[in-house]
Amino acid sequence: MFKKLPGVAQNAMVIAGVVGLVVVVVIAAVVLKPKGTTEETTPPPAAQPPTQSQDEDTAPEPQSQVASLSQTFTNSASNYSINYPDGWDIEEKDTNTTISIKEESGSQVNVAGIVISISPLQELKGSQLSTVADLWRVQIPKQFPGTTIEMDQAAKIGSLDTHMYTFTITNNNRQFPTKMYLLIDDENMYSLTAMVESTSQSKYESIVDTIVKSFKLL
Repeated sequence: MFKKLPGVAQNAMVIAGVVGLVVVVVIAAVVLKPKGTTEETTPPPAAQPPTQSQDEDTAPEPQSQVASLSQTFTNSASNYSINYPDGWDIEEKDTNTTISIKEESGSQVNVAGIVISISPLQELKGSQLSTVADLWRVQIPKQFPGTTIEMDQAAKIGSLDTHMYTFTITNNNRQFPTKMYLLIDDENMYSLTAMVESTSQSKYESIVDTIVKSFKLL
């Protein structure tokens, strides 16, 4: 079964590597030259905060993070595009693309990221998404020992049919709640794996979800 599932070992290694990169991403000395192109799009106008009367004694609540996806990464060879905010890092290696963000404290520690991986379907060509999802369901706990799949269900990214799993990866006592989305076309399997450190969920989870939702097949 393992040999029939494309991209399992490669995808798991990249995801595990990103968790490592989340800890010390700046130790990577190699500058990766993207195969895709990065474009700048016009960001939507910033939301105006509500006004508050000076007579109110309560302090204003902090504004939630609103993602302005002002950048677009397009990979024509792999037939997809995805949007992301200005200030996020993007790296591409082989068929894997990583979009991530560092802490604002200056510690150079990444706390959130999305990994996009593409693998040829090979002998699974012609299979239903549910078949590929069944195989991944078995492999996730094997590739990430100690993880338990928490949610396992059909999902949508725009008009695209996907299958979503949620689980938590633990690295050096840091927890990274993770959402993995699988989708297929006639030739390839695409996986989008979104990770946010548990202590940064309130700040970055909605932004990461918005980035994932911007994914499109060309």
